[in-house]
Amino acid sequence: MATEPSPPDGLRPEDPVPSDLEARKRKSVFARLFRGSGGVAVVILGLIVLSGILAPFLAPFEPEFGNLRESLLPPGSPAKDSSIPHLLGTDRFGRDVLSRVLYGSRVSLAVAAMAIAVAGILGTTIGIVAGYYGGVVDSILMRLADLVLAMPIILLALVLAVLVGPSFFNVVLILGAVLWAEYARQARAETLGIREREYVLLSRVAGISSIGIMVRHILPNILDTLLVLATLQVARVIIIEAALSFLGVGIPPPAPAWGLMVSEGRGLLNTSWWISVFPGIAITMTILTVNLIADRLKDILDPHGKVVG
Repeated sequence: MATEPSPPDGLRPEDPVPSDLEARKRKSVFARLFRGSGGVAVVILGLIVLSGILAPFLAPFEPEFGNLRESLLPPGSPAKDSSIPHLLGTDRFGRDVLSRVLYGSRVSLAVAAMAIAVAGILGTTIGIVAGYYGGVVDSILMRLADLVLAMPIILLALVLAVLVGPSFFNVVLILGAVLWAEYARQARAETLGIREREYVLLSRVAGISSIGIMVRHILPNILDTLLVLATLQVARVIIIEAALSFLGVGIPPPAPAWGLMVSEGRGLLNTSWWISVFPGIAITMTILTVNLIADRLKDILDPHGKVVG
């Protein structure tokens, strides 16, 4: 006769097993995130992301090609070679502003996602290694992180961008290079406390390798705080990318980057304000919604204020 498996140690038969606890925790996080203004922010950000994904289907015109005969048309002007009007006007090269704003969300969000992934992976790895081994390894790695943190991020990014030249992947690597230190500091601080816990000490006694301990026991326990930090940095990455593109060392033309669009229209604000204003509104809305979501996640996942950001 088959017997039911016994519950994990420390749990009563009626208690939920750890997998159920994790599932309930995730459900609780999403439920709390969608309450009130957080839910509105998630919906708005979701629409921005969706507009970028569906840009090839939503954009009425090609974003990088225009018609000089339609240069600087105001919002709502009819197109000369199409029945579809230019709802947000055109720029000085006759390119449709709406199409460029839609495609611009792809550029900004892709840069943010990839740059944060690079910074997060690099910084988390360095932080866990420094916190786990301590000693000389910790001192060397943290002094390097201190050096990066001591420099103004936008200035450091600008210098690196000038040195390597403008391109999409250069911007991603530059942002990853200037943001990794914050992840390293956060991961190191968390690791210092976790490495002394009983299950880590028992894993060492059981002969589990250091890499195995870091991957199986330390990393899962610091993911929540790293997720909060990553969310807090999305808005900063978008601003820095827009600033680099605005200064001509970020995403190169004719790519439809929001910062580049603002820069292209800055000399025409008195006569053709729509060229800069609409991508500026897109940047502002994205940053506000991301910041609101990040604050909500910080309240939910980091109630004790372990993440500084």
